[in-house]
Amino acid sequence: MKLIKFSYHLFCKNILMSIIIIIQLVASTLLLSDILVTANSYFVTVDEYISSGLSNINGIIVDNGGNPVPDRLLNKLPENSIDYCELGGVAYLGEYSLYGYSDEFVNDYTPELLEGTWLNECTDDLKNIPVVIPYSLNKHFNIGDIIDIDSENGFTGKIVGILKTSYYCTFNNGGTELNTKDMLGKADESFEIPLLTLYNYLPKEIISTGMTEAIVLKNSNDLNEAYKLFSNYYYVRTFFDVLENGKEDAYARVRALGPILLTLSLVSLFGMIGCIAISTYKNLYFYSILYLCGASTKKCFLISLLYTVIYIVLTLVVFFVIFIFVMQKSMCWLNYIAIIAIIMILLSLSLIPYRILKKNPPIEVFKYKR
Repeated sequence: MKLIKFSYHLFCKNILMSIIIIIQLVASTLLLSDILVTANSYFVTVDEYISSGLSNINGIIVDNGGNPVPDRLLNKLPENSIDYCELGGVAYLGEYSLYGYSDEFVNDYTPELLEGTWLNECTDDLKNIPVVIPYSLNKHFNIGDIIDIDSENGFTGKIVGILKTSYYCTFNNGGTELNTKDMLGKADESFEIPLLTLYNYLPKEIISTGMTEAIVLKNSNDLNEAYKLFSNYYYVRTFFDVLENGKEDAYARVRALGPILLTLSLVSLFGMIGCIAISTYKNLYFYSILYLCGASTKKCFLISLLYTVIYIVLTLVVFFVIFIFVMQKSMCWLNYIAIIAIIMILLSLSLIPYRILKKNPPIEVFKYKR
């Protein structure tokens, strides 16, 4: 108990230096946490692309400018090698964007659900079309709700499922470096309200974007032949190419964060080393008095270690107050990793007082101060 009391006394004695160190620690924790969360966010569409089954589709995506792939080219592929060629289309109606997927596509594209049923398991409803909504819309809608999509024409939808995330397939098949960010949209990044349904349920008179073309093959051995054939006429890529482009883009963006993380680490590290060293040298006389009163060098070091623990506790309190109540964010596992990293660095820096105490014998310090 006395050691804690002495540690608290040192903290109060060097209150200005202590506040500077805590500000450094809180700022470093917040910045490191933000960098880790940002880096992880670059891989969200990659993970979603894999978990939804898109990366496993054995086929090529054809950038055909919205036009159907000619039969003369399809006929050049081995007989009965094609599974299906149509992914779906989009209809825009007021505030709603209806993404209609083909009956075949919803068997391959199977995103994880928070609750409810995916489109390939829906039963026919004569009154309402089946609709699945992204996760971010579940605060406004529930399973079983009826959505009045077009009141004038009596076009309504019934929510049958809610996705586990806010990402959904958008049919984007353009661009030379098509990646997972292009293929997957996020519901809370636009003003539209995306509703996922089957293409056959969309009234043809309101469809703005027709069926997106792809060539999905039954046999993986035919993939290379189809790729070579259609690349002579269109820009094509496989579903696996999209995944690889997504990974490459994510890694490139993470590498761009490297200099920021390195600069932050060096500034924080040298700043904390300087502050801890200065604080320890200022407290040497106090440690020498304790030594003359019977405290060993080991106990003096324990006092400095408890001094560090006070920093850790106050840093965590200030961090949580700022992060949760001021910034109004929720904690995730990456935030805890940032906290643990800063604590480990601070604990390792607690060896600095030990080295300083070893190099400056308390008796000599006391004599010099006198």
